Amino acid sequence: MVTRNSFFNRLGVALLLPWLVVSSPASGLPSLEVFYKQLQSQMRQTRKPRPGAENPQGYDYVLVGGLIADYLHRVGYFSIFRSELKEQGVPGNQIHLLFPPSDLSVEDNAESAIPEKWGAISAKSDRPIVIVAHSKGAVETVEFLLRNPQVLERVEAVFCLQGAFGGSELADFLMKEYEAPGRPDSWWARSGMRAIRTLDGFLHGRIAGVESLTTARARDRVLGWYRERPDALKKLIPKLVFITTNADPKTMDLRTRVGGRYLSSVGALENDGAVAEKNQFIPGLSNRSISITGIDHALPCGNLLARRHFDTAKSFVRAIIRSVGF
Repeated sequence: MVTRNSFFNRLGVALLLPWLVVSSPASGLPSLEVFYKQLQSQMRQTRKPRPGAENPQGYDYVLVGGLIADYLHRVGYFSIFRSELKEQGVPGNQIHLLFPPSDLSVEDNAESAIPEKWGAISAKSDRPIVIVAHSKGAVETVEFLLRNPQVLERVEAVFCLQGAFGGSELADFLMKEYEAPGRPDSWWARSGMRAIRTLDGFLHGRIAGVESLTTARARDRVLGWYRERPDALKKLIPKLVFITTNADPKTMDLRTRVGGRYLSSVGALENDGAVAEKNQFIPGLSNRSISITGIDHALPCGNLLARRHFDTAKSFVRAIIRSVGF
């Protein structure tokens, strides 16, 4: 029997998916080789250079999705990442997908959903693990590892892609927590964000995890990491790499353009359409961040969702594989 809440959740997703599959054409994105060289060069500046990993098959790879990835995977989320890992010689059974539920907060997922799935993944082999985590998933991954520092013995590296460590002003808007002068001056930005807020309210329960991404909650979370888990954080830091991105809203994918213009209007001038670049790493660890210009928040969505990012996503995976040994 379909309950009333279940019916409205399904209807909301049905209304949301057509918007999510709209994709704008590529507009000046770097080619695969150019992007790869740029990323590799910046990685060398971020971490002590050593020969890259010569045996990508020697690792298991865990791809951790962000907000609403738990149903975005049906339309290609991480599909390009997986195919490129296989193209580089990684067997399919060494690539694992982890999509934390969107209806749970960062803390709830780190306490329950991720440990449960992590146990099943880690039991399949004793190979070292490379984690690639996106957006809210990056924050949840760090929270999970800080709560379970013993897990780090198996973790070789953690690549945080567009992580919302400082939260997002978009979340502030959706949760109605922004204050003056946080109201955007642009009528276009206000209208677009109101439409998103209406949809968020309609889907409430499916994407309620956005509440844990407000800038105030994010600030308290990071302060708690430094205050309550300093030893675990010190152990994790050598394994972390933050990949931060920003783009001109006019060049962003159509789905991220509304958010990009809103963020710009409230002072987050450098953003990827969902998270300001200044919020994409843990404060105090900016020397472990690699900034890539011209990439919006749809990078890992793949397939129908981000055709314009195909080559960029391939380059990203290739650079990660060859940088694990750094």
